Amino acid sequence: MSSGNKPSGTWDQTIGSSKESLGNLLGHENLRKSGQEQNATGKAQEAENMVSDWGEGVASRVMGALGSVGAAVKGDTEHQKRYSEMRDQGRDKQHATES
Repeated sequence: MSSGNKPSGTWDQTIGSSKESLGNLLGHENLRKSGQEQNATGKAQEAENMVSDWGEGVASRVMGALGSVGAAVKGDTEHQKRYSEMRDQGRDKQHATES
């Protein structure tokens, strides 16, 4: 879902959910609340990463489409192919965040 060194949020969601469950089981309110907060932080991070990835996908898609047209006008088939690949990768990244 995410690329590069962006934290995925999955870790905080998993640990937070575990802490919340353990807090409920033991009747430990502070542990339960801490788990809820950590889980919410993880969900927010994951949502932020999805929006970022979607934006990167759209940008690559647009740059690839424009570059491909420009290369086609110049008759540069090598660059046209590269830009078409960039457009396709951007489309795939955008669609991955939408599913």
